[in-house]
Amino acid sequence: MKRSLRGILAAWLAVMCALFACGCAGEDKTVTVTFRAVGEEDIVLTVDYGGSVVAPEVPEKIGNEGRWDTDTLQNLTQDTVVTAVYETQGL
Repeated sequence: MKRSLRGILAAWLAVMCALFACGCAGEDKTVTVTFRAVGEEDIVLTVDYGGSVVAPEVPEKIGNEGRWDTDTLQNLTQDTVVTAVYETQGL
């Protein structure tokens, strides 16, 4: 009995190691990051779960300086929407 159980455990361990080694264990998870600016088409990027993304350039608006409303685009674990914020330049 001990020998049979050891064989089953060894086979199970070998299968699990093979699955993890090839990245086949479960579904590959991805996260969607949507960059949204009023009057512009959304910029949608897909990254691996727990990954990071570099923010694209903020669409220009005449007389306004833009930035994204967050700087934290690392260790992403859920779909995220990042909104453009604009500030009027000068008077």
